[in-house]
Amino acid sequence: MLRPTNHNLSFCSTVLYFVFVGIFFFDIDFFCTNASGPPNSSHAMNNNKMPDLPFGDINVVVLTDVHSWVGGHPRQEPHYDADLGDVLSFWENLKKHCDEYVDYSADADAANMEQPRNQHRDIFFVNNGDFVHGTGLSQMGVGDEPGNYPGFLIPILEKMPYDAVNCGNHELYSKKNVEYMTRPGGYVDWYGDRYLTSNINKRTGTNTKQLSHGIDSNYDDNNSALGNRYKILHGRNSKLLVFGFLYNMRDTVAPDAGIVVEDVEKVVKKDWFLQALSEEHYDAILVLAHMDLVDPLVEVIRSAIRTQIGEGTPVVFITGHTHYRGVKQLDDLTMTFEAGRYMDTVGFVSFPKKESVRNNNASSLFSHKFLDANQKVLFQDTLGFSRSEDGLTKNGKDLSTFIDQTRQKLGLKKEIGCAPQSYFVERHVDAKDSLWGLYRDEVIPKIFFSSRQTMITIEEEATNEDDDLPMAMLLSKDSWRYDLYNNATLIVDDIDAVAPFNDTVVHFGTYTAKVILKANRTLNEYHDGDDLTWLPTLPNFILIGSLDKYDANSTKYHLYSHEFGAEHVQKILRRLAPKEHGTIKKTEFRSTMIWMAFVDEYWTCDGAVGQLPEWFPTPQSVVQNLNSDEKDYKKLLIAIFVVMVILGLAATVIAMFWIFFQKYLLYQPVMGGGEDDIIEFQDEDIYKVDIAEENDHAGMTSMGEEDPENF
Repeated sequence: MLRPTNHNLSFCSTVLYFVFVGIFFFDIDFFCTNASGPPNSSHAMNNNKMPDLPFGDINVVVLTDVHSWVGGHPRQEPHYDADLGDVLSFWENLKKHCDEYVDYSADADAANMEQPRNQHRDIFFVNNGDFVHGTGLSQMGVGDEPGNYPGFLIPILEKMPYDAVNCGNHELYSKKNVEYMTRPGGYVDWYGDRYLTSNINKRTGTNTKQLSHGIDSNYDDNNSALGNRYKILHGRNSKLLVFGFLYNMRDTVAPDAGIVVEDVEKVVKKDWFLQALSEEHYDAILVLAHMDLVDPLVEVIRSAIRTQIGEGTPVVFITGHTHYRGVKQLDDLTMTFEAGRYMDTVGFVSFPKKESVRNNNASSLFSHKFLDANQKVLFQDTLGFSRSEDGLTKNGKDLSTFIDQTRQKLGLKKEIGCAPQSYFVERHVDAKDSLWGLYRDEVIPKIFFSSRQTMITIEEEATNEDDDLPMAMLLSKDSWRYDLYNNATLIVDDIDAVAPFNDTVVHFGTYTAKVILKANRTLNEYHDGDDLTWLPTLPNFILIGSLDKYDANSTKYHLYSHEFGAEHVQKILRRLAPKEHGTIKKTEFRSTMIWMAFVDEYWTCDGAVGQLPEWFPTPQSVVQNLNSDEKDYKKLLIAIFVVMVILGLAATVIAMFWIFFQKYLLYQPVMGGGEDDIIEFQDEDIYKVDIAEENDHAGMTSMGEEDPENF
C-alpha cells in the first residue's frame, strides 16, 4: 500500500471541504430521500410528509362507473384533468409507500425505536364495473368488427393492475360486448380469478334466451359462473374475502348472449356462499356491489353475512351504479361507500382487521376519502410531491400516451363545430340551458322531422294518406349521459359523451294524439312508495312533437323512439290502442348521428367546420342509402327490361357467330382419293361410318377411324 503524501492529504481535505459546503447549501434532506423513488419515477416522494390519507389495517383504492372516461375531463370540466394514466401513477406511488412503510410504536422508548411494531400497510386496488357507454372509445370495434363494443377500450383498461374487478350492468346490454369480453384471452380471461361475478352466470344449455327471472331448466347451478365467485386477497398483514355482486338485472340483459343474472336473494342462500363465509380464513370482508349505496339488496347481503358469521368481522360494501359520492355506516362494523362516476373520483376506504376490533386498539374503525381526479389533488395534496409531474411513473405516462394516440387514431379529437352556450342534461326541459330542451325544440325538428318524406319511404306499409302525417317521438330521459359545454370548439368525442349509446331510431306506426298523450302520461307515472327525492327534474320520458290536443281523435302521427326500451313503450301502446297492431321497425337513423348532423349543419365556427370521421355516416349518405333501398318500381322494371334486351341481342350475336364458325371454318371437304390426299381431323369422333355401311356405300369416304391399308 502506498503511503499518503502531504500532497494527497491536501487534495482529500479540499474534496471534503466542498462536500460539506454542498451539504450545507443544497440541504441534507436531498441525500436522505428514498433513493429508489416510486416505480419508474425520476423523483422520489418526500418521506418527511406522509400521504394525506386516513390509513388503517386494510386500505382500498376504488374506481367505479368509469364508463370509458379514461381520458379524463380536461375539455369539459378542466378541474378533473387526471386521466387513467395519472391514476395508475398515483396507485404505483401509493402502493410503494405502503409496501415500504414501517410503523414505529408511538410510546416506544429510545432504546426500542429501532424495532417496528407493525411493518407494511396492506392496500388493494378495485374496480366496481360499468366501463362502457361514456365516450367514443366504447363505440369502436376492431378491424372488420365495427361498432358499439370496446375493441379499442379494453386494451387500455387491461393496463390497470386491479386486485379485484366487478361486472356492471352496461357490460351486459350488448351481445357483441359480451362476446368480446369473454373471447379467449379477452377481458375476463385477462383478469382471471380477479374478475368476480357472484351472481352472473354463463348458460350451459342449448337455449341461450334470457329469462326475466334469471333461471331455467338449462341452468347449471354448479359450474356456471361467468368469472370467479369470490377471491381471497392476500396482504402482508391481512387476508380479505371479496365478493362481486350485480343488482337483480332483469329483462335488459342482451338477448341470446348466454348470460343469466341470478337474484341476489337466492345466491346468498347457496352452499358455496355460506361455505366461503364459514370455511375460508380472512380478516375482513369486502363486497363489490354494483348497486346503489342503500339499495335494499345491500341489506340482504349484509344480513346473510351476519347470520352466518356473527357481528365481529368488519364488512365494507363498495357500491356504484347510481353515480354519486356517498358513505353510510350500516352497523358498528359495516360501512357502504360509493365513489362517484365517469372517473371524476378516486375513492379511498380503510378499515380494521377483526383482530384489531377484538383488541380495541383501532382508534378509527372505518375511514374514507373522496379524491377529485385532479393531478394536483392526487400528486401534490395527497402524495406530497412538489410538482404534479414529479409523481408520474413511466407506466402511467405510457398509458396516458396510449390513450391519447388511440383517441387521435379514431378521429375522436376532430373539431366539428362550436356551441353557442353550455347545455345541461339534468335541467328542466323548458330551461334555457336544458339539453333536452335543445333536442326537443331544435335538433329533432331540424334534422329528423325535416326529413319526413325520406323517413316515410322506410315504412313499407305506409299508404299515400300517411305520407303527410306529422311526427312525434317518445324518448327515455336516460338517452343522454353528459352535459354539452361551450368552453372550447366541439370535437367528435364531445357529442359521443352526450349520446354514447348510438341507439337506432325505431318506428311504432301511426297513432292519434290522444293515444300518444295518454302513453306519455302512463310512462311517467310513479308507483306508490317510490323514493323520488334523488330524481332530477326530468320526467321518465320526454315527448317531442307538436300534438294538437283539440283534434286528438282524428289526426294521426308517426310515432318514433329509440330501440333500447322500445318494447316497454310498445306494451303501453298495445294496451291503449289494441286495434292499431303497431310493430317496431328500425330506421337507418341513430341517435349520435342526429346530434352530429345538427352540430355540423347549424353550429359552425365562423364557417370553418372540421370533417366528420370517415366511420361516421353523414345525413347525405343515410338519405342515399334510404333512396337506394326504396327504388321506384317502374324505373326498376325498365332497367330490368333493358338489361334483358341487351342480353338477348348479345346471345343472338354469339349464336350466329358460332353457326358461322361451325359451317364455314371447321368444315373442310375431302378432295381426291390418294393416300397423300387424306385429311385427318383432331377429333376422331366427329363422324364414324360402320364397316357394313361402308360396304354398302363403297363410294363414300369415312371420317372415322381409318386403316390406311384399306386405301
